[in-house]
Order: sequence, then C-alpha cells, then structure tokens
Amino acid sequence: MINTVQALNNQLQSTVKNWVNEVSLAQESGSSIDKLKMSAALKLLTQFVGKSIPFASRNGFKVIDYRPGYVKAYIPFKPNKNHFNAMYAGALFTVAELPGGIISVLSFDDRFFPILKDLKIEFIKMAKTDVTVEFEISENKLKQLESNTIKEGRCAFVLEGEIKNMSGEVVAKSYANYQVRLR
Repeated sequence: MINTVQALNNQLQSTVKNWVNEVSLAQESGSSIDKLKMSAALKLLTQFVGKSIPFASRNGFKVIDYRPGYVKAYIPFKPNKNHFNAMYAGALFTVAELPGGIISVLSFDDRFFPILKDLKIEFIKMAKTDVTVEFEISENKLKQLESNTIKEGRCAFVLEGEIKNMSGEVVAKSYANYQVRLR
C-alpha cells in the first residue's frame, strides 16, 4: 500500500513539475491565457512546497516567479515579526533556503536530488517589510552539474542570493552550499 501511494505521489510530482516547466517557458508569449496559467502554476508550486514543508506555509512563503534555472521567492513581514519589530531571522533563513531545493527539483530530472550542505546568512540591515530573493543557475551550469553528478555520483554548487526588502534594498545575503546527488 505504501509503495502504491509513493508511486502515485511520484507520478503526481512529475506531472506537476513538467507542467510548471512547460507553462514557465510559454509565458514568454505574453498572452493573457499564458499569464493566467503561470499564475496558477506558481500557486500550485507554492502549495506543493507547503505540503512538503508545512513550516513554509505557516510563514507565508510563496514562489512568485519561476522558469527553469530561475526562482524568485517571497515571505511576508507581518506573520514573521520578532520581538523588536523586524523580520525574524528564521523567516529570512526560510526564504533563502527553500528556493535552492525548488530550483534543483524543477531543473533536474528525476535521477537527481539536491541536498543542502550548509547555509550562511550575512545580515546587513533589519528587514521591516516583506522580502524577496532570487536565484539563477544558467542552462550551461545545469548541464555541467548533471554531467559531473553522473560521473561522480554527486556534485557541489553554490547559490548566492540577495534578500531584498520592498524598496529593493539588500537586507541580507545568503551563501548556500548544495550538492546534487544521483538517486
């Protein structure tokens, strides 16, 4: 029974992954229907993250833009305030860490999975608004990571991000060391 449920879950994840990637590539046309599909894909992607990691939903984490090799994430200020009216460091960590897994899971095929080895955050300024972060891995780099992982069984990569407030000011920088591994 558990194997059947796991197989259904894997099939559903694969279908959603393929659809999100297809929709994100089609959005370049700029048609209203493609924008609507992209909005639905981002909501679905955010829900999948929340089902996998309920902490993300409780903190209001959202994927607000995506295409293969690129993700932009958001986390709201209000439910994540700390005792001195700034964003709680754990919320900043969450918005810096989750996109690395998202970009990896959606950019690599099912033979690969990401592992976070460590993450460092440099706090620059108190975040007193909602925040966003963007990460991008070029298509060439993705292919190189896949090739190296196939050869070695694993391959390390670094994602650096700037967490920005709603005025576009950098409030923190993140440095995440990941590994892609073969299943």
